[in-house]
Amino acid sequence: MHLYMSTNSPYVRKVRCLLSEAGLRDRVTETAINPRDPTTGFWELAPAGRIPALELADGTVLTESDIIAAYLDKTFVQSRLVAPVLADPVRSRILALANGMLDTGMIARVEKQRTGAADSEAFVAKHLDAVQRLAARLEVLVNDPDDTVDYADIAVVSAVDWIAFRHPDIFLAENHARLARFTEALNCRPAFATTRPST
Repeated sequence: MHLYMSTNSPYVRKVRCLLSEAGLRDRVTETAINPRDPTTGFWELAPAGRIPALELADGTVLTESDIIAAYLDKTFVQSRLVAPVLADPVRSRILALANGMLDTGMIARVEKQRTGAADSEAFVAKHLDAVQRLAARLEVLVNDPDDTVDYADIAVVSAVDWIAFRHPDIFLAENHARLARFTEALNCRPAFATTRPST
């Protein structure tokens, strides 16, 4: 299998963490790519130009991190990491909140990089307020980590670390200490430690 990726993408991190936790990293070749560059040929594989994208041996290309994760979980690890999350309302809620926090933070990030919009600051502030609300909900729901990890845990850590990386001005760790402790504990695991975003 072939994974098209960028090391600082939180969506890619979700898949890379799952691959590591499942013991599948050696079955995947990784290619770092700029998904916004039309000259790479990546758009032919993934017309939406979004990463991650996983190319299977038969040439099928899967996109969207949760779709890729569900495929890997069912095909290679006996539905151990993703399926139990989707079958449990509480774990599903945690996954949804983490995805919402990540997506909302990504919208704010894109808007910060866009020039010429008169209402840009208000737009960014609105979305970062939502990030804080989502983090507050996760603060209540996350448990102290144990020896087991599932896809909801992966999504939470990927979202929290990326928000801290790209939006340090909202002081996520300081405002949500329990969530920060949860994230740091899981970041001690190799699958998480080796995939953290960096400058």
